[in-house]
Amino acid sequence: MTGVFSQQTVSVRFLMHVDRYAARYGIRFAANTRKRADLFGERQTGGWVVAEAKGRSGNIDDELKETMRAQKRTIRSIGGTPPALAYACAAHFPQYKGVPDHLKLHAVDPEEAEPEAIDLPADRDRFILAYYEPFLAAIGAGQEEPARDGYELASFGPFRISVGVLAPVAQRVRRAQRGRIEYLYQDVVELLDTHLAAARPAHQFTDGTVVTSKWQQALDQADWSTETGENYRQWW
Repeated sequence: MTGVFSQQTVSVRFLMHVDRYAARYGIRFAANTRKRADLFGERQTGGWVVAEAKGRSGNIDDELKETMRAQKRTIRSIGGTPPALAYACAAHFPQYKGVPDHLKLHAVDPEEAEPEAIDLPADRDRFILAYYEPFLAAIGAGQEEPARDGYELASFGPFRISVGVLAPVAQRVRRAQRGRIEYLYQDVVELLDTHLAAARPAHQFTDGTVVTSKWQQALDQADWSTETGENYRQWW
């Protein structure tokens, strides 16, 4: 839900977990900085953003709201530049007199930084490389499908899920993996602007990725064996 809010309301095309980036490039944080925001990315209009994501099955209370305000302020700068925007989102099902209401999203606006806020060393080219690598890994691990609508695709057997990346973007990221990382961010943005259709189906996203699932078949799939106590190990 934080990703949906980020894309539709804040115009964030790329949103990635801070720990994904830190693990990819061996970034270590001080021991007293465990309380940090979940996600960071960049708006299509420019400028880094920091986002904190929470979820509750019921109402959200004042304690959670205060935690959200604090955690979204725990990144002071990204690549030496203060975030253009920091926000926190909590998806929840509010209850009125014990009756649950529809899913809602509570967003908190930016405020001043925390005293122990961290500086995240990041640059756009390495950010984009870390962002797309899991998608390319998924395509490599799955069963290759014929290219469709300009996307490289792979499916995952009993899970009825397909994952894909816009072919020219996938090719450019692979070149970056082989060492040509300079100007990766600029090249990917230009490719997306050139090849993404203005009107897209819901499963095609603004970052040039695609995820589809046959939901009813996936929900009906028995993906746990009561006899062996094991799931489909060959797919993981």
